[in-house]
Amino acid sequence: MSRRFLSHSAWAGAGLAVNGGSQLAVVTLLARFTDPVSLGAYGFAVAIATPVFVFSHFGQRTLMVNGADLHAPLAAHLRVRMVTGLAAFVCALAIGGILGGATVLPMLACACLARFSDSLIDARQGDFQRAERMDLAGVAMVRQGLVSFVAFAAVVAWTRAAVPSVLAFALTRFGMSAFPIPGRGALAPMRPGLPLAVAAALILLCQGLPRLLIEQLAGLRSLGIFAAISSLEMAGSIVIAGAAQVAAPKLAARHRSGDEAGFRKWLLRLSGLALAVGLGCVTLGFVAGEKILSLLFGPIYSGETMAFIVLLIAAAINYLNIVLRVGVSARLLIRVQPYVQLTALAVGIPAGWWLVGRYQILGAAWTSVVIAVSQLVCLLALLRREATA
Repeated sequence: MSRRFLSHSAWAGAGLAVNGGSQLAVVTLLARFTDPVSLGAYGFAVAIATPVFVFSHFGQRTLMVNGADLHAPLAAHLRVRMVTGLAAFVCALAIGGILGGATVLPMLACACLARFSDSLIDARQGDFQRAERMDLAGVAMVRQGLVSFVAFAAVVAWTRAAVPSVLAFALTRFGMSAFPIPGRGALAPMRPGLPLAVAAALILLCQGLPRLLIEQLAGLRSLGIFAAISSLEMAGSIVIAGAAQVAAPKLAARHRSGDEAGFRKWLLRLSGLALAVGLGCVTLGFVAGEKILSLLFGPIYSGETMAFIVLLIAAAINYLNIVLRVGVSARLLIRVQPYVQLTALAVGIPAGWWLVGRYQILGAAWTSVVIAVSQLVCLLALLRREATA
């Protein structure tokens, strides 16, 4: 791998680590300063807001990077994000009100504001990524993560209340997303990215499905415990996502040029990295899972060590899924991607309903494994079919 690739991967990884770590720290401090019910409300709000806002992106970032939309200016993408983001805000509040009732709406509004801000920032990150300047994207993510976490930590230490703290986090991220607002003009094309938008929203719905099932079958307290222990999955995904974001334009370029050997070489390298990180995380969970949970969240959470280990197994499979999705997108297999996630949901919903109803938190962890394996099988089948076509 070239020095430039390693340098940009390091910056992207640092940005994802700080930005993602700030969100992990939010969960940790909520567990320490509030109660499992408040943490459960936060987990429920994130599970609702995230897929709705990701759908509102209409797959624009993937199209920007993989060559289908290389020339639309950033301003055109920001116009789309502002229009669709406001619609997503309203839709998420409506869905949350129906599923969770009025008590979750204040927390959900804060989560929606944070996701709206992240949507605008994501457009800027996509502009950096298509220019292969993930070093600049990494610097921006470091700044965003640090500033928003400091604001959150100060408010939660002062108030020991969840909603004001998450509001401070969201307002800070909104301030960081304050790019010059584009004037009237053309919108970036949305229709080509609709299958990607559906697929991305379904991916997050698959990730959030165990949380939604726990909220319905076991209550907010159990959801709060699950949200805490499942938040540690992101540690390994930061490494994989950083490398995948840097490699995505290279995979797309090799596919466009017909360099099949080069495409497979990069995909195998990323897959090897994903497997190594996943196995390392699972091993760490077996060796020190109980101590990690007790240290970060407290003794209430360390009683779910087995669920934590099962979640790390699901995470290891998902790290490989991240890499395979990059390969599928680089090959511009756009229209079939929603069917991968629909298949996973078709398997995960009945399995999860039975598992969570019977085993609650541990059942939710196994639901994550079932969904991850379903996605892996479908993605491997897609790549294999394309390679032999």
